[in-house]
Amino acid sequence: TRQLEAALPETLSKLSGFNERGVGLLRSFQILGQSSEGPLAAEFRALDRDVSWTFNLPGALARMRARVATRRLRKVGILFERGTAATGNLKEVMEIAASDAAVSESQRSRKSQAMMSYLVVIYVVFAVFLYVLFTVTTLFYGANGIGAGGKSSFGGAGHGLTSAHAQVMFFQASMIQAAGCGLVAGKLGEGRTLSGIKHAAILCILTWLVFGLGVF
Repeated sequence: TRQLEAALPETLSKLSGFNERGVGLLRSFQILGQSSEGPLAAEFRALDRDVSWTFNLPGALARMRARVATRRLRKVGILFERGTAATGNLKEVMEIAASDAAVSESQRSRKSQAMMSYLVVIYVVFAVFLYVLFTVTTLFYGANGIGAGGKSSFGGAGHGLTSAHAQVMFFQASMIQAAGCGLVAGKLGEGRTLSGIKHAAILCILTWLVFGLGVF
């Protein structure tokens, strides 16, 4: 999605230039499909094949819009559909669309850079949390810790947490923290909570490595 939306402003500027020189919209898509690289070029080639079968450019544009799951590209697709139905001169329409896409991409880039510090803070806070639990587990419940011998140092015989129970409890707490921090990181960094699944996966793997290799 990011690659598609990052390529959109330049692509619209090229389409506007082609239209200004009298090149039709379909031919412009064909040129971009042959000369460009990346996901948009593949979509333009698919659109060219669609038109060669159906001879219906607005319908092909509607199908391309349905295939591409990005809000910005869907908006531009609707603009193309309405524009081709109304007039053959799309230069002004595409210039406005290119300007809007460039501003949106610039804002997204600035927001991403500004949020990067928050992502770093989340990772650092989680690392500190892991270190504290690792230290507590090692100090009180490790093989040579204060609580060695099968019971917690805070309880008498038969009372308190055993070493095995403490390790499992701290491991589960760390995994819950990893999942929560990851989802928050996705919301802050990319604006979507589901985008945090990859951050959650990284933090969960880190937790497993720390407890699996360092404690258990």
